Amino acid sequence: QDGTLLGRIRAIRRQFATEMGIIVPPIHIRDNLNLNPAQYRLMIKGVEAAGSELMVNHYLAMDPGGAAQEIQGIETVEPAFNLPALWIPVDREEEAKFAGYTVVDNSTVIATHLTEIIRANAHDLL
Repeated sequence: QDGTLLGRIRAIRRQFATEMGIIVPPIHIRDNLNLNPAQYRLMIKGVEAAGSELMVNHYLAMDPGGAAQEIQGIETVEPAFNLPALWIPVDREEEAKFAGYTVVDNSTVIATHLTEIIRANAHDLL
């Protein structure tokens, strides 16, 4: 990515320390040639806690309920909360937002997933 993910990870660690008193150990990002190019895994103490797959040049669009109109995209599941979602090309972001969808980029998808995995596994980090 363009570096925004690293900043988000720092912010997530700081947030857990400030709000919950949990010092999240350093988070390492490694390229794993055994994974598909757009796939990622979140590991805790060497054990896979979660993972998913992203789409390059696409955003994730989710209908929070009551979207004004339906949009077209590639059906998927948002990984942090297992909600129905669509992959849409980046040039359709405004269209999706105008229709009432919540639209996020790939670094936000990973950061949200990471936050929820840390929250669910906080006891293992203490």
